[in-house]
Amino acid sequence: MTSSLLLRKLTLTIGAFSLIGVLCECRANVPLLGHRESRVTGAGSAVAALPDVSRVGVDSVMSWSKARNHEAELAFTQNGQSRFPSPKFWGDETIYEIMIDRFNDGDSSNNFSLISQAQRNQGLSHNRGIEAYHHGGDLKGITKRLDYLADLGISAIWVTPIFENSNGSYHGYCVSDLTKIDPNYGSAEDLAELVRLAHAKGIRVILDVVVNHLCDPATKYVRKHTPAEHTACADDLARTDTSGSPTFSPNQVDLAFSESFFPPLKLKYFFNRCGENSHAEMAGAAATTVFGDFTSEMLDYDTRNTDFQRIFTNIMEYWIAFADVDGFRLDAVKHTTSDFTAYFSTEIRDYARKLGKNHFYVVAEIAGDSLSISQHLGRMNSAQNTATWRNLVQEPGRLGKSILETAQSNPDSPYPGVSGVFDFAHSGISRDVLSNVRSSRILENYFLTDTYYRDLIAQGDPRLNLTVLEIHDWARLTQQQQDKARLGLSYLAVAPGIPVIYYGLEQAFNGQCVGGSIDSSIDQAAMSQFCSQAPGTDLDAHYRQDMFVGGMFRLGSAISEINQLAHIGPLAPAAASDWQSDPYLARDHEVYVTARRFLKARKSCSALRRGGISWKWSTTDQAGLMAFSRVDPVNPSTEVLVLVNTSGSPIQIPALLADNRKIDFVNLENPSEIAHPKSDGSGLLEFSGRQIGANRVLVYVPINNLGPKALGDEIYTCQQ
Repeated sequence: MTSSLLLRKLTLTIGAFSLIGVLCECRANVPLLGHRESRVTGAGSAVAALPDVSRVGVDSVMSWSKARNHEAELAFTQNGQSRFPSPKFWGDETIYEIMIDRFNDGDSSNNFSLISQAQRNQGLSHNRGIEAYHHGGDLKGITKRLDYLADLGISAIWVTPIFENSNGSYHGYCVSDLTKIDPNYGSAEDLAELVRLAHAKGIRVILDVVVNHLCDPATKYVRKHTPAEHTACADDLARTDTSGSPTFSPNQVDLAFSESFFPPLKLKYFFNRCGENSHAEMAGAAATTVFGDFTSEMLDYDTRNTDFQRIFTNIMEYWIAFADVDGFRLDAVKHTTSDFTAYFSTEIRDYARKLGKNHFYVVAEIAGDSLSISQHLGRMNSAQNTATWRNLVQEPGRLGKSILETAQSNPDSPYPGVSGVFDFAHSGISRDVLSNVRSSRILENYFLTDTYYRDLIAQGDPRLNLTVLEIHDWARLTQQQQDKARLGLSYLAVAPGIPVIYYGLEQAFNGQCVGGSIDSSIDQAAMSQFCSQAPGTDLDAHYRQDMFVGGMFRLGSAISEINQLAHIGPLAPAAASDWQSDPYLARDHEVYVTARRFLKARKSCSALRRGGISWKWSTTDQAGLMAFSRVDPVNPSTEVLVLVNTSGSPIQIPALLADNRKIDFVNLENPSEIAHPKSDGSGLLEFSGRQIGANRVLVYVPINNLGPKALGDEIYTCQQ
């Protein structure tokens, strides 16, 4: 037995640290603990020091993480708080994505708490690179806008990563410490307060969790891989994944960890160590995509390592115990192994269920084809899935059962994979159809493909997948005109899947510099070059503009009043206005009004939230009419007929075949507009020569399902 294994066997509990000290003194004076400076991760935490796994052993770190979770559970209960229950069905929700640094500056005192060296250096030289700076958004800024989100009709927010980034990255995806909130965003207490107040308004909170890498700019490889070694290393690890054998390659290179490296994961065996990928490798589907590093400072986890799986999962469970969050959005799952997905998803849901959150939502971003998605989603029993996952079903989980047994014992989520995924295929095609790039016939065909049924429906519930038209990695949908913003927001409310509104879509953000001013302190040549780039190009800053007065990077909007606020210049913190008078939260223009109106219709119509899709009309033209029905599977009489005109001109509505063929349908926005079944018994609905306006969505429901008018909006609701 090796000395390290002996130490691991002896380090049994967090309460046995004194015993560990005695043992270590007897063994060549091995250091007692490799802690960082003791820090507080939550109010009154007594388990704040971070143990160094390379010195105290894996079991001690596991014990520390479990004790930390237990303490958070007790503190939550002792504070008189009760857990906010999960929704019965996440498909009923509407999600709003917030890029925290760009959304709202609620506390100007933390704006420069941890910024990149480039921001420190370049800020002294004409503010070159201002688009990549920290701009000041924080957790308190979100809290101050909860009433706005509730007014819009949002029931859940997805917040980009909030954990500490040691390199000062504004976007949050270079996480270096999983136990600490990035100081630019606030504190753990600020997170708990945000969640508590959001719950009071019926809004749930989903945290973004980076699952494939940890960042540390000061940690380096002992030597650089050659291109051949890099590829061979990844290929070797892919073979071990397929065979289920231990992770190993002779081409793995050791890491020289920095002194500040995150101690609980400071072990080379927790990382694949195959070296940095090229952009093409990151975007591809080769072995390097899964087993290579994102960048030289984004070190790729060995997600097959079962000790890593348990420690990482325990650390993330803390945020459920401490802050009562409602879900996790897993970033970059394409670059992990499916056994990790099974372990993490199953154990997280099981832990949350123990706390009373029976439908904890775990949703994955998988930027790959439907086959790669199927290997992480729901049942995960695709014939193409890896041997590693098949082996994992025998691996003991928290309760001594296999992961599969643990999953199947959960009556609310009896499957090992993630609860849902981003349906990027549906989303991308829909965006192109609404933007007149592709025809609606292509969208109809997507829902009829074998891959959609085999890889998405066969593995999970497609109603729990996310539908997006904009996210932080995609260009803005809106350009100069408001019509596409209105059309997009309407479509999200009536389309299959859980709608995700990216912050600012409801204010018609377009990511353009046109119409705004640029401060004289800015490097004019560099900014002119940025502004000359088309917003649809691969420049993240174009679609990550500030949404608060005083922000240093306020770009354009198709709403003239919002566009007048555009300005690029040094941060100029302004007193936070009341949300009802905040100029960035205008609620009187047609884009916002349309979004709120259609979200109310969606909330009232079970068919729009829970129904499948049955196509009634599509076209091979790039602009034109499409129509489909959404039918509640529990109550088929609650059919909703959706008409969408993606063209810039009105279109006469043709006769359409409804599923419910013997009843009148009425327009929710104007119930006097009635579609009657034809008298010939064909079931076709006639619309009496009426037209659908340019870039419009109409929602028709059976007349028996017409409910009262939505309060404050010119739309009627469904009556179930």
